[in-house]
Amino acid sequence: VTTSTGGGTINNAGTFEKTGGTSNSNVYPLFINTGSVQANAATLSVSGLGSSTGGSWSAAVNSVLNLTAPNATTATLTGGTYSGAGLVNFGTANTGIIDLSGAPTFTVAVGIPGATLDVTAGTTVTVPSLNLGAGILSGLGTMNITGLLTWTNNGEMCTIDNCTAPSGAQGVTNANGGIAGSGNQYLYGRTLNNKGAATFGGGTTFF
Repeated sequence: VTTSTGGGTINNAGTFEKTGGTSNSNVYPLFINTGSVQANAATLSVSGLGSSTGGSWSAAVNSVLNLTAPNATTATLTGGTYSGAGLVNFGTANTGIIDLSGAPTFTVAVGIPGATLDVTAGTTVTVPSLNLGAGILSGLGTMNITGLLTWTNNGEMCTIDNCTAPSGAQGVTNANGGIAGSGNQYLYGRTLNNKGAATFGGGTTFF
């Protein structure tokens, strides 16, 4: 399924959901979300991501949500919620900055093994806070966290999705507001810059 209007705009204030099938569904017009976008089957690609206020974005287990800001512009997503149980992929092509700084928290699969947030090469994503537990933060791009990084048991930071150490360039995570850590934490080929207070509970182990 491919949606294209040749320069139109989709304003979603309801629920925009991919519910079935095995092929990729593509949305190319400028897409502004104040409601809910859900990738609940296969892959949903929003290639014309526009600045949005208050919307929610999610990917179910074994599903993929691709979000791309068009023409290397900046898409600002303000005040919404962002979660992934599958793969949430920022910057699949031709993207600039995707700014999530208005969101209260970006959650990557707390308690759901295998969920992935991927920031691809050449992309910078800015979030006010990040809760990483059991899931994976990957990609060659840069993740800027202006507030607290909460890094709990079995959270993984990687450059490539299968979390083996790469031989070349590494992705970057900037923990500008410090880190609160607990349990086993995995850093595989990603550069972590801590610029605040890093506090870890008893029994914390880095791999």
